Amino acid sequence: MFKIHFQLQELDKIVPWGDETHQSMHWYGLTDGLLWITAGNQNIYEYSQEARAFWNEEIQYNNYQISRFLQDFSGTFPFICESVPEQIYDNIENFMAFTDKWKLIHEDLPDDVFDKWYFDEAYCPLTEWFYQQNSFDSGHLTGGYQIGCFRFQDKIKFWWDNDGRMLENHIPVWTSQKGIYEMKYADFVREVQNFFAEFFQKMDIQIQDAVRKDWGRVQLDKNQLIKEHQTTKEHFQQKIHALSQNPEFPRDWDTISALWEKCLEELPQN
Repeated sequence: MFKIHFQLQELDKIVPWGDETHQSMHWYGLTDGLLWITAGNQNIYEYSQEARAFWNEEIQYNNYQISRFLQDFSGTFPFICESVPEQIYDNIENFMAFTDKWKLIHEDLPDDVFDKWYFDEAYCPLTEWFYQQNSFDSGHLTGGYQIGCFRFQDKIKFWWDNDGRMLENHIPVWTSQKGIYEMKYADFVREVQNFFAEFFQKMDIQIQDAVRKDWGRVQLDKNQLIKEHQTTKEHFQQKIHALSQNPEFPRDWDTISALWEKCLEELPQN
């Protein structure tokens, strides 16, 4: 099962932005809440019991403005609609480890030679699509994940990895530090659509309540809030639409595949 869960914070419990002399509220702030993702038998963005004890905190899941996840996640949609080569798809779970080892092999080169190899000839041309297009970094969170989605024809892999980041005394931040979950692409798209629909349904109510609320000294432009909510809803709906379209900017998979083969050839054979 793959499901994106969320729970908006109650309006009266959302802390306004700013200090005692100047406080404000806006659409982004009103998306405060909990978010976690079920992928098979794993929960992503679920804090470990050890981490919660370390922080003396009862909150079980990622507690942040949910809009940040929407922005980061939907930014990958124009790219993950494109099928990747099968030989790369079969190695998604190893891609980060293998390319990191490949980089280490070349780090002793003279700086100018390494920079050319890294930026122009090999490493970046091979990895940029993986890190900057098909995945996003939740580095704003303690021990945040790199999360990516990689499609091959009618299947897709949902991948997460926090690169082994721990708290003091080797305390794991999350119940699941890394993993990968494969599903039908159509099921993935359906769940994304359901999540966005449910989120904006709940946000409709959140905005209505915010408009009715007397915010006292907290500054809130209610007319602007209503306009921003509608504009944002339309913007994200367009992002979701990209999942069912042909890629707007197809990648050069021949070059990427050739570099991947070169990477594998140069890695030490165990």
